[in-house]
Amino acid sequence: MRMPALLCDNDRHASEALAGRRSTQSTQAAHERLSKTLALAIFSSNAISSVAYATEEILLVLVLAGTAAIAWSIPVSLAILSLVVVLTISYRQIIYEYPEGGGAYIVSRNNLGELPALIAAAALMIDYVLTVAVSVAAGIAALTSAIPSLFAHREALGLVTSVFIIVMNLRGVRESGKFFAIPTYFAIGALGVMVVIGGIQALFGQGVSLSPDHQTAVEELTLFLILRSFAAGCSAVTGMEVISNGVKAFRRPESQNASTTMIHMSLVLAALFMGISFLTYHYGILPKTDETVVSQLARLTFGTGALYYTLQIGTMLLLVLAANSAFAGFPHLASILARDGYMPRQMATFGDRLVFSNGIIILGVFRLFPPDHLSRGHARLDPAIRSRRVHLLHVCPSRHGAPLADQEGASLATATDCERRRRRHDRHCHHHHRQHQVYTRRLDRLPPDSRIGHDVPLDPLSLQSRLRTDRAHA
Repeated sequence: MRMPALLCDNDRHASEALAGRRSTQSTQAAHERLSKTLALAIFSSNAISSVAYATEEILLVLVLAGTAAIAWSIPVSLAILSLVVVLTISYRQIIYEYPEGGGAYIVSRNNLGELPALIAAAALMIDYVLTVAVSVAAGIAALTSAIPSLFAHREALGLVTSVFIIVMNLRGVRESGKFFAIPTYFAIGALGVMVVIGGIQALFGQGVSLSPDHQTAVEELTLFLILRSFAAGCSAVTGMEVISNGVKAFRRPESQNASTTMIHMSLVLAALFMGISFLTYHYGILPKTDETVVSQLARLTFGTGALYYTLQIGTMLLLVLAANSAFAGFPHLASILARDGYMPRQMATFGDRLVFSNGIIILGVFRLFPPDHLSRGHARLDPAIRSRRVHLLHVCPSRHGAPLADQEGASLATATDCERRRRRHDRHCHHHHRQHQVYTRRLDRLPPDSRIGHDVPLDPLSLQSRLRTDRAHA
């Protein structure tokens, strides 16, 4: 007869414990929020890491018009700088108007409707998944470039790095921020020192300019080519939306702290991007297949001593840690979608460390077990996925087995041009194969005595000539 009373007592204790736990979570959540210093390291690593390749992407397009077209890299960089300013102003307005976070999804939902909002959310979530894959792959590629013996283990290194980032994010926002802040600021400082020293050398004429190899023009310098270089260089603005998506992760006042962090990130991004672009143009650096533009610039600025390798290590760390910004933005966006009923409600619940653990785990699963079309080779998980050009000269076949760039007088090719030539080569091989089959079938119909001297030629021109001769005799 005491059982009902016991159950009531248990229910009361359980409810009190649950209320106490919620109160404790609310108290701890305030302590787990990020200061501006930690938030800058977590949310801006993706955007700032873009300076390691944005200038190179501009040059890869302009060099198609010859060496003289490289002069357009400065105007294109200034146009991208103006875009950074516009985006900074826009995202600051979003931060103040929508302090609950959500970025493009919230803005589209309140101003355009449900369907455009879901399209924006889907695009952001896909971008976060690709950011993790691309950033880790790019960082591991930088490591294997410095230590070639690790090239065979690049996939295992990528998986280990991804697991490490996942575990650190599951331990809490503030704890992961403290850990990742050190290498992020180290990389920013290294790039900043290179820009400052290189600028001083360029100002006082102490630097040694290169005598660039004159590249043969593959295309004419047209407005379309300049716009292509602008589009390629816009990889410098990737990741600028992360702060507006995670406003709730900041300490109070959230909007003011997020807005200040947004300005700091844009200033660092603009200074490093314009500094690298100016120094690259001043020294006459051109993109190479075996060395990045930043590496060439560091080699001219520091030589090949300890400072050069320090910068390379910092760049590698910054590229790898750019994936951490995706783990900061994806769970917050998923929680907002879950609150609106577009994702499972479990995505909106806090874990033991007061982070959206389910969102972190889901993003980690997509990284560790990607879809089949993203896991068929390490070469696809590189910056080319996000509108970045890739060097494919050594893998583009030609009709006679020589590199395409050697045939057409260019040393660089964009992924689009290379793919077009590859398709033309495949069509040519397919046509040759069909002609070979046709001639073989005709040869099989002949009597054995009349087959003498009718060996099947393997050369395409000889095969076409033989078929024309047979048609004429027929």
